[in-house]
Amino acid sequence: MKALYCQQNSPGEEVTFVFQERENLPPTRDNDVKVQVRACALSWIDTKLLSEIKLEKELLPVGREISGVVLEVGRKVTFFQPDDEVVGILPLDSEESGLCEVILVHEHYLVRKPEKVCWVEAAGTVRDGVRAYTALHYLSQVSPGKTVLVMDGASPFGTIAIQLAQHRGAKVISTAYSLEDKQYLERLRPPVEQNWQWKHRDNTLCMCILGLHVHTHLQRWGVIHFQPTKRYTAAFSGSSDRCVKWKDRCGRKLLGRNGWPGSGHCSRCWSEII
Repeated sequence: MKALYCQQNSPGEEVTFVFQERENLPPTRDNDVKVQVRACALSWIDTKLLSEIKLEKELLPVGREISGVVLEVGRKVTFFQPDDEVVGILPLDSEESGLCEVILVHEHYLVRKPEKVCWVEAAGTVRDGVRAYTALHYLSQVSPGKTVLVMDGASPFGTIAIQLAQHRGAKVISTAYSLEDKQYLERLRPPVEQNWQWKHRDNTLCMCILGLHVHTHLQRWGVIHFQPTKRYTAAFSGSSDRCVKWKDRCGRKLLGRNGWPGSGHCSRCWSEII
């Protein structure tokens, strides 16, 4: 049985991948599920992570998002049984390569795959889907009437976040970094409320939306909360070394640049916004 692994090279060299013959799987432990893999996703985040981590191992497992069929379950497994169709994410410290015919995974890292979702779509969307749902449901608690800004809405994460936010009744505005991305967002149904084409992948847009009643700002690496009833503006010139706040000036001397670059706000005022 073959599995795909990342081979660590000398510093500065590109990551290379190799297929390695695996020995037979160990016996299924109490909470383990043996899964026959039907699809496995590999993204640029995986390759970037593999190129940056410095583990004292010659080979590192590749592929964390998988979908497949349950072959066998441990005696304490309660959520699954043989022939169930599942999708899941392997933990970062997993010794298992998702790009393998059969793997062992703890039941808590799996969920049932919806019947109408194919193997490839399940494996390809589970990570961004979990991230978007966590940001909208648990972190920002988006509800009908709220406004959500999704950066880079045409990305896989952005597309899922837009649809989940709309499903929860939120008004969605988004950004695009090319004309093609902008046209893609315009074809979504239901459409986003506003669609900005933004040339620079930075956070300066955050400073432009403090007066637009945006409640939640989503980007691939996190979620930021705003209190839009409090109107603030930012000092973009960077010439002032004191905090600038709309309607009244806080006047506190800035110790470096707190918040986003060029914000011009002290940590106290940012703590009121975030």
